[in-house]
Amino acid sequence: MKSQSLGLRNLKSGKTLQALIFSIMLFMQIGCVKQMGQHPCAVNECYGQDVWQQAIDHIASHNFPEEQYIGKVYSDRLNNAWTTDDNKVNISEDLLTKLIHMGDAYILSVSAHEISHIRSHHYSLKASLSQVSLLGSLDSDHFSRQKKKHEAEARLSRKHELEADKLAVQYMEKAGYHRKDYLKFLKWMEKNLKDASPSELATHPRIKERIARVEEPTSFLISRGPSHE
Repeated sequence: MKSQSLGLRNLKSGKTLQALIFSIMLFMQIGCVKQMGQHPCAVNECYGQDVWQQAIDHIASHNFPEEQYIGKVYSDRLNNAWTTDDNKVNISEDLLTKLIHMGDAYILSVSAHEISHIRSHHYSLKASLSQVSLLGSLDSDHFSRQKKKHEAEARLSRKHELEADKLAVQYMEKAGYHRKDYLKFLKWMEKNLKDASPSELATHPRIKERIARVEEPTSFLISRGPSHE
């Protein structure tokens, strides 16, 4: 009876610890969003909202005419674009402003890349890995497992970025553009935006690696669309 009580107490403690860690992660996530200034813009509040939705619609209509994707602009001071699992394609106003000045092909490149993440269910796969890692860390080796956990998540994220580049090129070609257009976007990023650090914890590959992968002819469909100079 005593051993049963002890086991029940340990089980309750484990559930309590799990709930506590989940609460901490949620609190940190909310805090990060506030710190980054990620607030969705109201209608006509941020620059380029119509342009962003048009770019998303252009890629979708030539690749997945039955699907609907919602473009949202955020008053984010960082150069960032991201997706969730509800077909929302998000971008910061700062990055969108820069892309608009560069031209349509640059905006379409980002929208194609982010839609690739949605189509490949990358958001859900990352969330699943994170949940499995969290449950597996609720033991005496919790702290010793953290490094491996974060490295595994980072490796998966880097893999997803390369997959999204490959699909984005295909989506661009079906929308009447060319692989060279996507390469110009990547080279612009390399020159103008902060690159990923060469670390096992980096969530993105180095842009040089991304460019090299896109330049590999055997990695992509034969390009048929015109290059937009």
